[in-house]
Amino acid sequence: MPIGPDAPRSPDLVVRLNELFARLAGACFDFRWGVLALAVVVVGGCMWLASSARIDNSYEAYFDPQDPTYLAYERFREDFGSDEVSYILYRAPGFEHGPWNLEVMRRIAEVTEAIADEVPFVYEVTTPANAELVRGTADGIEIAKIVDDFPETQEELLALRDAFLAKPMLVGGIVSADAQYGAIIVEMDRSSTDPLDEIRVDPEKGDALDNLYPQATDDAIEAILARPEYEGIEFYHSGDVPLNAIYNRIIDEESGTLDLFTSLVIGLILLLTFRSFLGALAPLVVLQASVIACVALIAAIGWKLDMSFGSTPTLLTAIGVAHSVHILSEFRARHRRLGDRREALVRTLYLLGTPCLLTSLTTSVGFLAMSSAPIKSISHSGVYNAFGVLVAFALSLTLLMALLSMGRRELAGIAGALAA
Repeated sequence: MPIGPDAPRSPDLVVRLNELFARLAGACFDFRWGVLALAVVVVGGCMWLASSARIDNSYEAYFDPQDPTYLAYERFREDFGSDEVSYILYRAPGFEHGPWNLEVMRRIAEVTEAIADEVPFVYEVTTPANAELVRGTADGIEIAKIVDDFPETQEELLALRDAFLAKPMLVGGIVSADAQYGAIIVEMDRSSTDPLDEIRVDPEKGDALDNLYPQATDDAIEAILARPEYEGIEFYHSGDVPLNAIYNRIIDEESGTLDLFTSLVIGLILLLTFRSFLGALAPLVVLQASVIACVALIAAIGWKLDMSFGSTPTLLTAIGVAHSVHILSEFRARHRRLGDRREALVRTLYLLGTPCLLTSLTTSVGFLAMSSAPIKSISHSGVYNAFGVLVAFALSLTLLMALLSMGRRELAGIAGALAA
């Protein structure tokens, strides 16, 4: 069937789509430098937007803002402040009486003071050393803290231990029922979802992950617990602060690492298959641009990167590379047969444009169906994954076409310009 502007128009929709994609391929060849320039501008803009994306793995990331439970939680926060804590369990197996050893209690008192004074965004620190012990006396009640009148002998401290164990509100909170474990409860005056200017430690250091709550808080606590003067005490740090910090770091570091590893493996397979650096690099450029566009969309809408985003780079790479492989293999066969790069591109998209469109649309619709999920992070992932699939499709039919339209001399010129 004739292909080109002079070809007769067919009433069949599929044929008309084929002709449309064929004309698109010809335009990408004829205006390849313009297509490349436009792609660079668009990707650059997406990178600028993506740089403002925030990471949030607190449980607020999983609730819709209008959810009744979430609204009740927000009212609670307005009245009582942040509910995020660090919970540090500790024991002292090398000391007689464990946490209730006199020397161990002195060290815990020092840890309590250090955390309160040195850790950013701390509201209150509660430990056996500074917890209020309420006891009845002949004149009424007595409220005492160990740090206010520190015991001089081990026997005095053991008597206080018995008093602590007689208080159900303290047992299971800051002391275990068998007195072998103690706990440090660090309450925060910030939440992971607070505005950036409220969770930044040093304004001059910007929005680096380690300069933001909860990462900065978690690092400061860990640094204190690792000090040599507390050797012999085993600390087990858990709670909102360390868990959210770890989740944020996983997204910030592991997503990029996994994406890089996936790209390297796919690039190696493409290189071995097509025996061409262009055949290996061009699809990866398209896929990475699609991932950047996804992050840009998240930032533009005002959403945040959460645990659901962790699989997006690998997911888009696995889905998007299929278009590139089909286009590359068909183009190579056509170019070898015809000897004309432009005609090979035109015939390739005439054959593959519509199938790629239909597969992209059906995949995107499948992802969009997830947007109705009641869990916010899953709902959001359905939207930006669908967007990423469509961007990968669009770039495969434009940017990839422009790259394939270039011969070795043009590609060498681009490489030389980039190297310079």
